Amino acid sequence: MKLGIGLIGGMGRGAFVGQLFNETGEAEVRIVYDIAPGSFAVGRERFETGGAKPTCTTDLNELLGRDDLDWVVVGTPDHTHYALARQVIEAAKNVFIEKPMTSTTAEADELCALARKHGVQVVVGCELRYSPPVETVREALWADRVGKPVSAVFVHQEARGYTYFLRNFRKRRWGGVIMQKGIHYIDMINDWADSPPIRVTGTATQGVFGGRPEAAGQYCRDCRENGTCAFSFDTVPSPTWRKGGPREKGEHAFDHCVFMPDSDTEDNMHIHIDYANGLRVSYSAIYFAPINRKEVWLWGSKGSLHAVLDGPEPVVEFTPFVAGMREGQPERLPIESFSGGHGGGDARMVRAIVAASRAGQVVRPHALDGRHGVAVAEYAAKSILSGMPEAIPLPGDPITPPDSL
Repeated sequence: MKLGIGLIGGMGRGAFVGQLFNETGEAEVRIVYDIAPGSFAVGRERFETGGAKPTCTTDLNELLGRDDLDWVVVGTPDHTHYALARQVIEAAKNVFIEKPMTSTTAEADELCALARKHGVQVVVGCELRYSPPVETVREALWADRVGKPVSAVFVHQEARGYTYFLRNFRKRRWGGVIMQKGIHYIDMINDWADSPPIRVTGTATQGVFGGRPEAAGQYCRDCRENGTCAFSFDTVPSPTWRKGGPREKGEHAFDHCVFMPDSDTEDNMHIHIDYANGLRVSYSAIYFAPINRKEVWLWGSKGSLHAVLDGPEPVVEFTPFVAGMREGQPERLPIESFSGGHGGGDARMVRAIVAASRAGQVVRPHALDGRHGVAVAEYAAKSILSGMPEAIPLPGDPITPPDSL
């Protein structure tokens, strides 16, 4: 029998994740909830794939009351994740929450405790963990190839970073780019570290976007340069949004001028993370880079790893430590072939959820993983403002440990 899936969010990521479940052939979307009825027409071509014929409703209680749902997907705007996921957990249903899990560490701790209380699983949509190059790095680390990990540098160049300044993420109060985009790579680093983050130090500036008084109140749709400006919202490939029609001007409209002076999110940042096991990681993100490239170097007591995680030919190399004056020779590690969004991670993660559900196993990234990602992002943002290192509080009890549920 197929697993039953409920969607909260009738278009965008919600509908896309529903499609991925349908495409496994072992799960089907059975009900879709959204506060905006117009979303159903936009998302239907996705959540009805594979012959699924879900009920569409604007009544959340109708979804929560179903007894044929194995997982409920929360695919709504970030600031709604906590409240919606809480209701799903309290209805004793497993929940897949799009990243970030919540907006604050305190909210994440509360969801962790509730998940344990109600005996349900929480999975967070940081699907880059399931990208084959990322998995290759993790397998090498966990197989003790580099020995005790000591130091790492992660450089994140983002050519499409301007798109975050066309949306509400240009404001810190909506989480900024650290919480919305950086959470992917923070989760990746946390996964490799396999240890709780305990302290974070951040510095950042607004080097290119924002800060121009003449751009105050400017929107792409009204601008005479719309369509010719390199940062116009007409250049953003967002098919689902376009099918839904132009939104009203405002925080979710996708057409703020990227140079608006009231943008307060930084567009380049350097974050240092300390882990309980002694690993120290430097994460640098540049959101006005001319290329997309995610590259990492990690050094341990037995050798090092170097990885280019994206592009036409991702590479993961291990170089052993050799005593004396000799240099170790790099060994290229095999990477499983892949295709699809987020380095193949989207579909692979959904398939992993289905397989784990069949086997009664815990799926990662789970609630505690999601909590650690939110905590690093939140306290990095605090450090950027304070100019001081910020200690990351340990999770409160009760908490969902990795091997339970």
